[in-house]
Amino acid sequence: GNTDYDWKQFEQNSKYEQGYQKSHPTIQLFWKAFHKLTLDEKKKFLFFLTGRDRLHARGIQKMEIVFRSPETFSERDHPTSITCHNILSLPKYSTMERMEEALQVAINNNRGFVSPMLTQS
Repeated sequence: GNTDYDWKQFEQNSKYEQGYQKSHPTIQLFWKAFHKLTLDEKKKFLFFLTGRDRLHARGIQKMEIVFRSPETFSERDHPTSITCHNILSLPKYSTMERMEEALQVAINNNRGFVSPMLTQS
């Protein structure tokens, strides 16, 4: 896979759904916190989001992240990801401290979390 990471392009490719738009305060906090991460941490986040730490052969120009804000999430919840679609379900965090904490949980666990609602039978 490609290892030419252009994180600003990655940000520009973003899509926003379910109550989020580029100017939403939580999204602003996310990108500010994300760009402060080390290269290794960003790669771990990429793995959390996509299931792989390398880019598609065509590079990041074709890669996007889709932000969603599930109504059932609160600030106490952690972000979840649907790796096959690059979807990040991100609670509406109101502080940089909470956002940074949530990103650390995501990158240090390195796997998308599954919502408890999805595991109920």
